[in-house]
Amino acid sequence: MKNLLFGLLLMCFVGVGHSQIVLDETRLEYKPVSLKMDPVNHELVVKVKEKAYGEFQKDPLAFVKNHFNVQQFIRDNEKLGYDSYEIVFKNRAGQLFTTFDNKGELIGSRQRFKNVPIPDDTKLAILEKYRDAKILSNRYAAYSKSWNIEKEVYKVKLQDGDKVRRLKIQRDAQGITLAGL
Repeated sequence: MKNLLFGLLLMCFVGVGHSQIVLDETRLEYKPVSLKMDPVNHELVVKVKEKAYGEFQKDPLAFVKNHFNVQQFIRDNEKLGYDSYEIVFKNRAGQLFTTFDNKGELIGSRQRFKNVPIPDDTKLAILEKYRDAKILSNRYAAYSKSWNIEKEVYKVKLQDGDKVRRLKIQRDAQGITLAGL
């Protein structure tokens, strides 16, 4: 019995000793994503990686303004000689289509997202008309000139009792407009 315990103890020490393998140092190099336009469809598609969930979806134009270097993009593509550039920013929830001029100014944009948080004033407009409704899903589209959003459209799917309703809500300078689909 004493020999058995001594043998097991010896095997444990040998096993621990062999598991302590020293690995060589691994070097990681960062190579930024190329900002060259696709020569076939003449646009750049950027897949957005967020630090926090919903960061891009919350305010896509501000995200692009803060995290995308338009001047670097123009320098990388100046040999192509375009007057304007189309850049598409995508993530799993939606996409933002932007058009920049050759000086780096935003001409306009359009964006489409699924299941975005609906603003409080829009929720109140829905609740005024449909008191017991529950929001099942929504789709959001917005259009801008320069950095200012001109028009926002929500397509909302509601459950009102046993009925499923679809609403189109438009927000612009004139206010909020509700329409059934």
